[in-house]
Amino acid sequence: MPPAQAFGWCGQGPCRHRGQRLVSFVAARPSIHGVPDVESAMRPPTLSGYQSGGSSVHGSAVPPSYWDFGERKEDPIHRIHAYPAKFPAFITTKALRYAQQAGVSVDLIADVFCGCGTTAVESMRSGKNFWGCDINPVATLIAQVKTRHYSDAGLRCRIDAIKSLFESCEPTTAELAAVSKRIKYWFSDRNTEDLLRLRRAINRVVPNRSRYRKFFLCAFSNILKPTSRWLTRSIKPQVDPNKPHKDVMDAFASQVAQMRMANRREGMAASSSRPGTINLAGYPCPVVNKSA
Repeated sequence: MPPAQAFGWCGQGPCRHRGQRLVSFVAARPSIHGVPDVESAMRPPTLSGYQSGGSSVHGSAVPPSYWDFGERKEDPIHRIHAYPAKFPAFITTKALRYAQQAGVSVDLIADVFCGCGTTAVESMRSGKNFWGCDINPVATLIAQVKTRHYSDAGLRCRIDAIKSLFESCEPTTAELAAVSKRIKYWFSDRNTEDLLRLRRAINRVVPNRSRYRKFFLCAFSNILKPTSRWLTRSIKPQVDPNKPHKDVMDAFASQVAQMRMANRREGMAASSSRPGTINLAGYPCPVVNKSA
């Protein structure tokens, strides 16, 4: 991704908050916008110091390969839930570094297709304010969970309570009758009933108003594909007739354990830095900067 495309325009952008810079990440192409109208947006991108075949920050050339690889292994928080077409977290980190070295003061980062919140997490770590939205409610659910720290003790007592209630949460006749043909196509009867049990246990242990509800719904969401007949590692909808049975409660317990580990590590990282303000919403919604 050539930096000339990565950073299109600099200056005071169409951000609602005057005097701020707005960095927008769209389709894995971060750009700093300062365009007053559509005609300006159609002009070729420019950046002071840009050189053909690469980029420069105050005369120091940056090779295109700068954008190809990260400097460390991706953090567990970015792996708590599968999501299609995720771009690597280091793109955001390097884009911010590149902007700052170019003399751009970044206060607010916006991602209008925020997906599962990769940019949101890296913005928070960098101490930047963030606003994002996505039309997919699963995407914003994942992003909200990834950008919030949870008490590990609170998570432990709730997962223990969910496990204890699981067997007693028998699906009702109405719930079983409401299961669609498509669900029956993808899930065995046993796992369909167990998923209904698990959902009921989560709802009973974690009220809708609880900040922990989204954490456990995110975990529930990520076990749906492994506990279905969906062909493992396939991105196309394809049934695997030979797929081994995956126990719902075992999958859920393993998923929660993975998410707790990521949450603990993220909490330790946050304690050593100034977190930015995060604002995530569904689409459509107004742009709001909580720090304004």
